[in-house]
This record gives sequence, structure tokens and C-alpha cells, in this order.
Amino acid sequence: MRDLEIRGAGNVLGPQQHGHMSEVGYDMYCKLVDQAVRELQGETVQERVSTTMDVAMSAFIPPQYIADDYQKIEVYKRIAAIESREEAKALEAELKDRFGKLPKSVRHLFDIALLKSMCTRLRIDTFLCRDGFAQFRFHASAALEPRELMRVLERFRSIATLSATQPPQISLRRKSLQVREMLELSRKFALELIDCEQVAEPV
Repeated sequence: MRDLEIRGAGNVLGPQQHGHMSEVGYDMYCKLVDQAVRELQGETVQERVSTTMDVAMSAFIPPQYIADDYQKIEVYKRIAAIESREEAKALEAELKDRFGKLPKSVRHLFDIALLKSMCTRLRIDTFLCRDGFAQFRFHASAALEPRELMRVLERFRSIATLSATQPPQISLRRKSLQVREMLELSRKFALELIDCEQVAEPV
């Protein structure tokens, strides 16, 4: 894949692919090409789940922070591509160096993007977050190890509820917390869920 990145992966899939890199961003483009190549080689590639994030919190880049629309779009893409705390911290430091201290609404973008990457890995179809409430709605293809899942639910038994619907849902409730605090609680919960991942039958 590294060789494809160097030579220009667009050539692998034909001339119609040129220009897509600028639309979706370099990192995502390489992931899409990697998936396409694996499919051409006959490998079974699981459908990618992109979690819908429904969070009642202002999360945007204000014009006072980045005025140029092209720069703003590029930063939105890079924030959306975050997959780890290390990546988030590195990008935060870069933005602070280029544009100054991050406004609260931009920090919210980072918080949401980081949790979305975790939810996507867990194959969460929709994540919802409000004051005192959060909910993980799983995709039909989600697969968690049942005993490990029960362990996590037991650890969070005072706030977590598993719905028996298909696909299942897990709700978190803590009335005293505001939405950003619920988002952080949800991140910690998602970290626990990642340990429940398996290559077995869907939950």
C-alpha cells in the first residue's frame, strides 16, 4: 500500500478516480483505495460503518478563528479523520500555532471526532448525546464478546442499560451531567466496549 501511495493510487482504479483525493482527503483516499484493491484481490471486506453523531453541542469553526473557507474545509477534513488522542493532540497543537487558542466550539469538534472514530470501530450506527443522557445504537453487523460486554455493563450498572432490541442499544443516564460531560463519560464507556470486540457472531 505504501508503494501505491508513492506512485499515485488513482492510477490503480482508472483515470476517473483522479480528483477524488482532493474531495475526501489524502488519508481517507488511501483507505478507500486499499479497500478497493483488497476487493479486487478477492478478499472479503466488511462494509464500513460511519457513525452518525447526534450531539446537542455547538461544534464548528467560527469565521473569527479561520476566515479562509478553503483552510476551514481542510481543517474540518483533518479533524474528521482523527483516530486517536495522539492525532488529536498533534492537530490541536498545530492549529494553536497557526491560528491561536482553540475556541470552545472547535474543542467540541475534536471531542466529537475522537468519539466518532471509536464508535465507527465498534460499528455503532448512531450515537446520541444530550444533557444527562447518551445512547449507542449498534449496526446490525456489530460483534461484541457477550461475556466481556456483560462485564462492562456490570461495571457501569448504575448508569448503563442494554436494550434487547435488534440491533441492540446501550443507554447511559446521569442526570447531573451536562452534554460535554456525558460525551466524556461516553468516551470512557466506548474504550471499555472496544475490549469486547470479537470476530464472532453479531450481538
